[in-house]
Amino acid sequence: MKEGAKFYSTGRPCVNGHIAPRYAIGRACTECTRAYHKTLRGRTTSERWFNSLPYQEKLIAWARRRCKYRARLEFSITAADLSWPTYCPALGVELIYGTRTKGSEEFWRTVTLDRLDNSKGYVPGNVFAISRLANTIKAAYSLEQLSGVVRYMEKARGDF
Repeated sequence: MKEGAKFYSTGRPCVNGHIAPRYAIGRACTECTRAYHKTLRGRTTSERWFNSLPYQEKLIAWARRRCKYRARLEFSITAADLSWPTYCPALGVELIYGTRTKGSEEFWRTVTLDRLDNSKGYVPGNVFAISRLANTIKAAYSLEQLSGVVRYMEKARGDF
């Protein structure tokens, strides 16, 4: 083997039967190493770490990333700072902690983090766990628009 070489070849099969170059450091078969990494589904170390987190911690990590790369808002919450309700405080539907297929009814009941005042960032007292549907409605419409819809529906039903 040459000095400084990354690979060497013995011409003999490894324990798994591959006749392939081996790494000079560690002496592992390159085919065995490639197969091992495929079993990890191509995930990077940070992705494997992230997938091992509980759902509440994932929500916090997603919010931290949003603050860091997009909004550049203050971020100082932890999972312990938040209340994790069983039912959505806005709509009263049972919350689902975990990911669901987009478009399914369960998707709209998954937990999201909502900032009461969007100018403050993710700080204790400003962030609440609510359903995705409630968060989407809140993001799409102003309080005046929602109040107008409620007044219209009450008037149409005759519930003055």
